[in-house]
Amino acid sequence: HVQMRPTGVPGRLDQYYDILGAIKNQIREGNGVPFFGYFAETFLPPRDVFGFGEEVDHLEAADADVTQGDLQSNAIGSPEFMVQLRQYLDIASTRAVVPAFTVITPDKDDPRFDDLYQRGNVVRAFIGLFLTDVPSYVSLGHEIRDVHLTPWPNEHYTKLFVFHEHGEDNVYPSKARRGARYLWGKNGSLFGAMTRLRLFADSIYPAIRSRPIRWLLPPDPRAYRSEIAWTQWADPDFVFVANLNTDEHVGYFAIPTIPDTPPGTTLELTFSTENDISDENRQPPWNGKHFRIESLEPEEARVYRIVRPE
Repeated sequence: HVQMRPTGVPGRLDQYYDILGAIKNQIREGNGVPFFGYFAETFLPPRDVFGFGEEVDHLEAADADVTQGDLQSNAIGSPEFMVQLRQYLDIASTRAVVPAFTVITPDKDDPRFDDLYQRGNVVRAFIGLFLTDVPSYVSLGHEIRDVHLTPWPNEHYTKLFVFHEHGEDNVYPSKARRGARYLWGKNGSLFGAMTRLRLFADSIYPAIRSRPIRWLLPPDPRAYRSEIAWTQWADPDFVFVANLNTDEHVGYFAIPTIPDTPPGTTLELTFSTENDISDENRQPPWNGKHFRIESLEPEEARVYRIVRPE
């Protein structure tokens, strides 16, 4: 979904500026539907790439609610990922269209991108679930996708399976496939970790659903720092913390003062993607300025409950 007008968004818009936006508005306004969302599939490319002008301007003019974006094209925690995530959060906070936190798409289920999904899958899903004011996009099969250190037969990849090309070889760089059935992954350890995460998310969703978030440690666009942390805006209940580095642990770092909490408030660990958590990390001490987190393992994610004094 791109801007096809060489001069970009015109100075005056009519109701037919964008056909999909016109359909959305007719369904919503013409038929009295309370809400009808419009998901625009675009990678948010640079200006004048794939289309004309600035893509966000076009999406706003088209009345798109959400766009796919391109986070799925970068390894989590990489400098490119950090810059892009911060850019998308800035767009979400300042514009009418919101880029999705996209975990994986069928287009990226392709042997050329296997290295993006060898690690970091659970922390990607964690962010997608708990950034409650940013929509998430994830294609089917992510929670059981096998680790491919080398290209597997093309029947394992959505991108190549749907091509249905013919040839002597069914392994990349050939795009041919032999089987008539798509082969789902059998990654039991990932499925177990993802199921545990989803069950926990279900248990707290009534308290956080659709609530705007407040960043405590936003993504560092320079990628000097790999830890991120956020909570809810008014009367927060939880703090979410994640290490986006899949290779190295994070040493001591501080979570700053949490607004809208009284003196004597503490943090109590309620979930971690890891099993062995030290006492210091289970109840981070407050030093009058911030909560001290002793460490985070590579690609570890945690949830702390905010406990107010009685």
